[in-house]
Amino acid sequence: LMSDPSEFATVETTKRVILAQSSTLRSFLCNADPNGNCNFQNTVTLPSSISNCGDGPECDLGLIRVVQAASNAYYEYVQEPCVNHAFYPDAKLISPRYSWDTQMCANPALPDAAEACCETFKYRADRNSRYDGERMIFNSAEERCAEIDKTLCDNLDRVNGQRHETSMYFWTPDKCDIMVKVKKNGAISIVHQTTDSGNVVSHVDESNENFFRVLWTKNNAWPKAKENCGDCKVVSGDQCLCNAFVREHQVFSDDAPPASVEDALFSLSIGAPNPNIYAASSFTVVTDPNTGITTYLKNGNINKNTVFELTDDKGRHFFLKNLRENVYVNGLTGQYTGFYFRNPPHFMSLVPSETALRDAQYETEATLDHYFYHDNTAPFLAARLIQRLITSNPSPRYILTVSSAFKEGRYTTDNGVTFGDGKYGDLRAFFAAIYLDRESRSVVLDADPSQGSLREPIIKLLSVLRSMQFNPKSPVIRLGNLLTRIGQTNYSFDSVFSFFLPEFKPYGRVGEASLTAPEATLLDMPRIVGILNGLQSLVKHGLCNRDGGFGQSSCSGKTYQPSPSGVLEYGKNDPNFTGETFEGLSLIGGLDNTWVGRDYSLFTANGEVVGDPTSQTNHVYHPLYSGVGRFFSPSVSSSGNTMVKFQYYSTVDNAGGCIGYTTDYDRLLSQEWMYCDAPPTYAENEMTAEEIWVTCQFVIPNAVSDFRIVVGDRIRSGDSYFDNITTGTGTETTCTGVDIGTLNMRGEIGFSEKVVNELATLLTAGRLSTEHRGIIRGAYDKALNADDGLKLAQQLILTTAEFHTTNFVKSEDKIRPSVTFPPPSNKPYRAVVYMMFSGGCDSFNMLTPYECERKDMYQEYKDVRQQVALTLQDLLPVQASDQVCEKFGVHADLGAVHGLYNDEDLIFFANTGVMSRPVTKKNYNLLTQTQLFAHNHMQREAKRVDPYDTNSGTGVLGRVADVLTKNGNNVGSFSVDRYSIALIGKPGMSDAPMIVNRNGVPDKYLDDISDYIPNLHKETTADSGYFGETWSASLIESLGTNEVLSAELKNVEIGTTFPNSYLASQLQTVTRLIATREARGADTDTFYVEIGGFDTHSMVEENLKNRFIEVNEGIKAFAAELKRMRLWNNVTTIQTSDFARTLNPNGGDGTDHAWGGNYMMFGGSVKGGQILGEYPDNLTDEGPLTLNRGRMIPSTPWDAVFKGIAGWLGVPNSEMNDVLPNLKNFESFFFTTDDMFGDVLPQPPTSTPTQSPKTAAPTDSPTKATVPTASPTKKTDAPTNATSKPTKSPSTPNVPTASPTAFPTGAAICFDDDTLALEGD
Repeated sequence: LMSDPSEFATVETTKRVILAQSSTLRSFLCNADPNGNCNFQNTVTLPSSISNCGDGPECDLGLIRVVQAASNAYYEYVQEPCVNHAFYPDAKLISPRYSWDTQMCANPALPDAAEACCETFKYRADRNSRYDGERMIFNSAEERCAEIDKTLCDNLDRVNGQRHETSMYFWTPDKCDIMVKVKKNGAISIVHQTTDSGNVVSHVDESNENFFRVLWTKNNAWPKAKENCGDCKVVSGDQCLCNAFVREHQVFSDDAPPASVEDALFSLSIGAPNPNIYAASSFTVVTDPNTGITTYLKNGNINKNTVFELTDDKGRHFFLKNLRENVYVNGLTGQYTGFYFRNPPHFMSLVPSETALRDAQYETEATLDHYFYHDNTAPFLAARLIQRLITSNPSPRYILTVSSAFKEGRYTTDNGVTFGDGKYGDLRAFFAAIYLDRESRSVVLDADPSQGSLREPIIKLLSVLRSMQFNPKSPVIRLGNLLTRIGQTNYSFDSVFSFFLPEFKPYGRVGEASLTAPEATLLDMPRIVGILNGLQSLVKHGLCNRDGGFGQSSCSGKTYQPSPSGVLEYGKNDPNFTGETFEGLSLIGGLDNTWVGRDYSLFTANGEVVGDPTSQTNHVYHPLYSGVGRFFSPSVSSSGNTMVKFQYYSTVDNAGGCIGYTTDYDRLLSQEWMYCDAPPTYAENEMTAEEIWVTCQFVIPNAVSDFRIVVGDRIRSGDSYFDNITTGTGTETTCTGVDIGTLNMRGEIGFSEKVVNELATLLTAGRLSTEHRGIIRGAYDKALNADDGLKLAQQLILTTAEFHTTNFVKSEDKIRPSVTFPPPSNKPYRAVVYMMFSGGCDSFNMLTPYECERKDMYQEYKDVRQQVALTLQDLLPVQASDQVCEKFGVHADLGAVHGLYNDEDLIFFANTGVMSRPVTKKNYNLLTQTQLFAHNHMQREAKRVDPYDTNSGTGVLGRVADVLTKNGNNVGSFSVDRYSIALIGKPGMSDAPMIVNRNGVPDKYLDDISDYIPNLHKETTADSGYFGETWSASLIESLGTNEVLSAELKNVEIGTTFPNSYLASQLQTVTRLIATREARGADTDTFYVEIGGFDTHSMVEENLKNRFIEVNEGIKAFAAELKRMRLWNNVTTIQTSDFARTLNPNGGDGTDHAWGGNYMMFGGSVKGGQILGEYPDNLTDEGPLTLNRGRMIPSTPWDAVFKGIAGWLGVPNSEMNDVLPNLKNFESFFFTTDDMFGDVLPQPPTSTPTQSPKTAAPTDSPTKATVPTASPTKKTDAPTNATSKPTKSPSTPNVPTASPTAFPTGAAICFDDDTLALEGD
């Protein structure tokens, strides 16, 4: 774990610590066998302290690093984890080999440096080390120099020796001061100051910015520059540089010992070595029987040298010194300022050393231990794991039980069985508590409709593979694109927050009951269709990509050509044909075997199983005329003298019935006819059976080893029938004297019930209702054969709520209503697109100070943002008024955004975010309802805009839809690729949002079972499982939505080429949906789109650049297509994010979670070219809105933004509180609709062109030309009845010859009477 110079291993003269043969340490390391041969182990832990070193040097050394135990055996001493205090008394100056290099202070009590010995008035030093690389404490260094009649070098010039021998720091006798630099927010950095004003290492020099938090203990106050720093020095304008000294305080005494373990842990924070490593006489040991604390006394009483040994309730063992150390702040004149803080500890030494890696690992382990032993860890893990494994809404008692098992490391069942070894975090106890608690096992709770959960998509897939006996054809099963199809993958998470939101409340009964259903996060139309497609394909074809299958390889879909990747083998019959009675193994009137049609297709169009013309209690096969064979048996193995026997009946002579065999396994396109009820040219042999049954047999040539029997009707004359086809042995082909014998293959009445019940057990744990079993049995019994019946039963069960949830279902006799669209309302069309930048966009690099007369805000921005600041060359300037700056800069990769702003079609909202009420730096934590800086909470609230949960489970655009629906509007609502609470309204007020994928709607391949689905998903009773109801309602709605939207979207064409990116695909889908507005009868639409990747904790500019390029291209194409559709003025897009990011970067060139940020809104009706809200006029931590590290308190709430949007959509002011229930807290914060939009919304065109020539979106960059801030011709850049601004006459189609602000250079607008298109040059 140390990184010594490489020369130590290669240079022969390297001095090493060589252990003597008599050394006790060597004997431990040697681990000799009975013959005295060493058996060296990789790691050796010493059982106790060692005092006998024999002739070796180790006992005379203050610190050993590497020891040599044999010629080829070296051991590194690994010091146990130990922290040091940042401040200490009597600091000494340490210097590197050359005095002109940087110096620093060091603790004389720690082995941080080596000896450098000089003669009097000499400045070049010699060494007196015992081994190369040796470090020692200050006193030992003095002793080493005294041994050679020298002293530590004062005014050290250089140290003699090779570079690798002198690569460390060296002690000097010079004094060194450790000072403290205090920021306005109380954070400090450590400053080392030498007496001779030499160069100090950068991380502790006076200019360093390595600030960190400390615990100020006197009224939580500290020196401030505005108060003259309390006699300290004011530096950097707003920081205080002070002297510091350390004082130790005894905590407990004989009169007041620790009252409990908790008391000791609360009061003591300085660790100690185990006192047992010292001589037994060093301490007097006393154990308190009441507290269990063992006290190690020096001099017989509790004093500063006392050590307490104790164990906490999590099983952690502590040795704690009876000390508290404080750092007291003095002014430059030495006067105490009255401020002090707890002395902060650190693992990593401030002195550069070879042990940095070791100490970094120790610090990482300590951090992980802190999380592991945190009081919140056990209940957090308990709640999450119970949700994942048992039920979505565990009771507090259940969580407490599982938490206790984790903390205590032990769980005992009701019948006395104990799990776990009593150690904190024991997973045996933890999972035993989860699985064996009464809440997970009680059958009584199954009757509680709120119990249970939706099942995870990947778990459902794996359960089918396992229970239905999937047989893979290769060692590795490859599943294709599961994330898109079902929303979940194995071993791969889309983000650090997994696939589900643990607090997610879906639309419907679960949400109405204020319950959670994390898995419902993925319950949308594309994913519901995706998992049903995939499961049906798996049942029918095996694992392949046919019909939406999960496989990566292709397959034919033919019965006898299953997937080469593997198939489900549950209930698989012996494929080798032995006989066919047409009664079926498992049903009356079916097939005993799996027959196929020509080219492996279905045979049902070319024949059928019917009643015997002579006896309706018997079933036979009736081929239909086709001229060729179209009914093929499974394969038959022949070992010679194989015969096929059969019975035949016809209604007329020469009816055309034929039977033979084929060896064409590839396509089944050829056959050898052996018997035909036809003229001699049709087959080798004739047969006649007019209105009688005849029994015949024919011999398969011995050269044929495998074949299939083929049956057909080759003449369009009369009807022919076959029955009791079987195989045997013989040598004669004849229709005389043939005896088939008895074929015991008649159907088994009730066999389908046995099959369905077993499937119900395997796939639904027996939950499948009696009604649903009956429906599935009926489908099974109608199948043509046992294999088809089994597959149909599997397919149907895999759609049921009992399979997709852990609920029991109670159905009403009421089919769920189908999805339909209302008739048009003839009201003007308006749409809002909610665009989420998921992850927290660093929006202070989206909109940046540029030119500011009042103060140099750009320089302040640059100082605060440091290495993540953008240069002026990286910004596109825009004009602004009533802001701190006259010009702001837009990120250079947002050229389309820059252009829209200058076209007056885009607004920026400055320093906007989630707020509960107006707050300050002093009260924000107390008055803010939302959990700050957390992705899930802040993103959810940006979508809800209801911090006090007045309308639980609803989103801001959902509540807009509620009001508009109540007022007679037809509101459509679409979320692309995911569920979004932003679009959810109150139950029964407006329609639930439809969820589509980024490519529109997926194809569905459910024709085999579509007639059965409505009856398996009827409306349910009030006491039916809520999660089952959620699945069934979502399924029926998704399939209905898929059907109606597919019908409307299939004829929609887009006239603009959208980029092949995730966001652009979503926006293209939005334009296609808008094009269907008349068919949907919609006068108002709300849309939700999202782009991720903004959680830029590292490399913020590289990641932001990539995201902004995608955003820019998507917005450019979206705007172009809306203008082509003449709907630019009718659609407004509002962009949001979880939060902004810290202005001050972290160590990975990234930024972290913050609060207020800058956002944009664009559209033809937007009064653009302005920045609304108030851009902060102070970006430093001293600013009135700035929290630590540049986290800005928002000055504009989302309520203000959405009030204007709601008004533009038509929500009257009298009902605005229904949309934004928290308005009362922001009376002076609002923008009016007129501030944000034009006065008049024009009537949209009656239809949207769908056949315009396909053109590419403009691709020029606005960085190549200056775009005017405002253009007098701007408002005529598109057809007047849909895209002119309200300030222009809607009847004047005045289009400029060339307008740099209408469209980017390289495109023109062309009109004729009927079409509008963008044309590239």
